[in-house]
Amino acid sequence: MAENKVQELSGSERKQIIEVLLPALNEISGLPCKINLEVLDEKPPSMCIQQLRGAQKLNVNIIGGFTGLFPFAIWYRVSGRDTADRIEGTRVLNDIGSFFSDSANFPDLGSRRICQKIEMTSIPICNNRHEDGTEDYMAIYSLEYQQKSKFE
Repeated sequence: MAENKVQELSGSERKQIIEVLLPALNEISGLPCKINLEVLDEKPPSMCIQQLRGAQKLNVNIIGGFTGLFPFAIWYRVSGRDTADRIEGTRVLNDIGSFFSDSANFPDLGSRRICQKIEMTSIPICNNRHEDGTEDYMAIYSLEYQQKSKFE
């Protein structure tokens, strides 16, 4: 029996996905600010996407197609002055998950890649509280896609 070894996505595959995903996220209406790559601005509101470990190829077929999995986190920095700010911190991240529950909102990944789903895999949580009162909320999402081989 052959072992189905987990294969990580290559650096170029991860780069191609983030280059499509980040602009797609920034097109979501109603966001409080632009989403940055990997870094939150010092002053709220600020948002960023963080690439996570675990980007991998699943179910690789004999002709080179596979199911790709690309996990990522979105961070949202709020002022944290009161309960309304805290609710806003979780609401925006939940709204992003809801936006992608409609497949019509999936980004075009190009390069024979077809987005299958984008889902929130962890609820939004307050991950950091800073001395100035700002708070950083974070939720984890997963993008799953089908990579067609050049023979399909």
